[in-house]
Amino acid sequence: FYPTILTELNVKLQPKGELAFTYPAYENGWKFKADPIGNLTFGDKTYNYLFWESKQNLSAESIDYSQGFAVDRASTIQFLEEKLSIFGLNDKEMADFITYWGPQLMKNERNYVHFVINEDCSKFADLMITPRPDHVYRIYILTHALSIDSPLEFEAQEIKPIDRTGFTVIEWGGSILKQLEL
Repeated sequence: FYPTILTELNVKLQPKGELAFTYPAYENGWKFKADPIGNLTFGDKTYNYLFWESKQNLSAESIDYSQGFAVDRASTIQFLEEKLSIFGLNDKEMADFITYWGPQLMKNERNYVHFVINEDCSKFADLMITPRPDHVYRIYILTHALSIDSPLEFEAQEIKPIDRTGFTVIEWGGSILKQLEL
């Protein structure tokens, strides 16, 4: 959350599955103050971001396999840095994303990676923020292991840069998909 001035915020989350974990605690929403550099203050505690995880059942039919990327273990970090930079995440956001998702991807020799971006992320959860930000940008990674000799080729997914002027909110997340036969 990057408001232009210190701002009191109310955030409501409606996941498409059951909430499994939140931090700080989600009690019928989150109420906090955010400053322009992204500090979130709940009373006398300060956080860098809100975290939520839910149990969701993603089906193979809900994924568009015509676009995406086949990413080898050795190029995982470079790939994530490049794509997240194009999208417009700042250094801290990229570090948080990569330290969470990098180890997950590096468990496999090769991965299918597809990014779900902005409005399309509503299939995972709806996000209501008051007062309303100028921009809300969401980027979720969907991934699963590919066999190293998989002949699959994907049309490279286009990632467009975001506009961070005004009160901007960034949300990132993702899911490891059950192993699929492609």
